[in-house]
Amino acid sequence: MGTVQVEGSYETAQNISDNGGASIAHAFVLDLGSVNAQEAMRKAMRLLQERGWHLIETDPTGASMSSAKWGTYLSVDPFEPKALQDTPDVLNTLQGKSVHAEALLIVDMRWIGEPRK
Repeated sequence: MGTVQVEGSYETAQNISDNGGASIAHAFVLDLGSVNAQEAMRKAMRLLQERGWHLIETDPTGASMSSAKWGTYLSVDPFEPKALQDTPDVLNTLQGKSVHAEALLIVDMRWIGEPRK
């Protein structure tokens, strides 16, 4: 879909379902070769929909999608460093790269697990 600049996983207490389970998230910072975030968002949503992802919601700053095939949800948002606060290693790695941050996207995938014992 694009070039993965950096990625990382983390566990979050944010529950995106009613099952009380923990969510495991995997964040990707992608470069789709676009000139700005709006163009990158359009391209990412089109490519994901072509691969079977279903659009749940969009707003001026991002989109939410789901995949029955993968049993997961994702969000696609323009790059914003504070969105990576749960993955400081991702942000630190990205700081060492020469990238055009205005055109990067964060794709945050979340798997829903069973309630923790």
